[in-house]
Amino acid sequence: MLNELERRVVAIVADITVQRTHLTVVGGPIPQALPAAAKGRIVVTIEDFTPGNAFLPETIRDKTSPAVSKRVLTLGGAIRLTFQMQPASGSAADLDTARGLMLEDMSLVGHALADQPIATGTFFDTGNDSGFRVLSFALQSGSGQVDLPPSILSGELLYACQSEIWPPTAAQPAGTMDGISTVMTTLPVDGSTAERVVSAGHPIVLRVTSLPSERPAAKNQPAVPLRLAVTVLSTAPPASRGTVTSGAAGPEAGVKIIPVTKPETSITFQAPALASGERTEYVALHFATPEDKTGVFLGSIAVRIRGGN
Repeated sequence: MLNELERRVVAIVADITVQRTHLTVVGGPIPQALPAAAKGRIVVTIEDFTPGNAFLPETIRDKTSPAVSKRVLTLGGAIRLTFQMQPASGSAADLDTARGLMLEDMSLVGHALADQPIATGTFFDTGNDSGFRVLSFALQSGSGQVDLPPSILSGELLYACQSEIWPPTAAQPAGTMDGISTVMTTLPVDGSTAERVVSAGHPIVLRVTSLPSERPAAKNQPAVPLRLAVTVLSTAPPASRGTVTSGAAGPEAGVKIIPVTKPETSITFQAPALASGERTEYVALHFATPEDKTGVFLGSIAVRIRGGN
């Protein structure tokens, strides 16, 4: 995971500087022993990581059978490259030579790490499951001097790194989607232009003709009858509003499950008692889920209730 990411950065920087024979590249922390005279090193440390969106709904899927998946954690943070250079001696000439070498090292590494495959993270992929994926890698800041012993020249490049991590061995069984069943229907489902009006306390039958009676078969699955989950929407509290008396009660309060039939689906609405005045309520239609709960909203039918007898 993060340790493998640090090792990968070390390997990339080592490849970049392979012709710089005075340099070595190591992973953090910074060694206490100083480089030898006329030698330098680059120390790669991974630090200051914070979670992005916690566990993502997306998964990393291995190409195995049966399929497995892994939860990924998004991280944003920093990778610090510390450059050290030990002059051959304390003379002004050796100090100047050492400083020139260190600045060349920083320039070479900074230029190479700005390459597009590295900046977009694709270069970090080795083809093996190392528990990480780099999404972006970009120079954030740099410095020509850090708090180290005065006999050594030093500098640093700080990179912002966006990544995803996951345990490389913690796979979980995953299902596969072979096909999707799509239902086509004309909206609005209420094709009538006539106003539905009912006297308080009386029933009215609402008819819907635009719905298919079956959900088409997906791959390796049979076609299944379609059902509606029907509710009543009103400004009145549930106990005082109208009810749907046809169909069977669903597991959710106030929901009736009604099979779709051809040529029309009938829904019986029982108007509530209303002493005077008028009130409009809405019979809301949803596709029923396999668990007989309210699914996709299809539309509603307005019913005007007139109070009195």
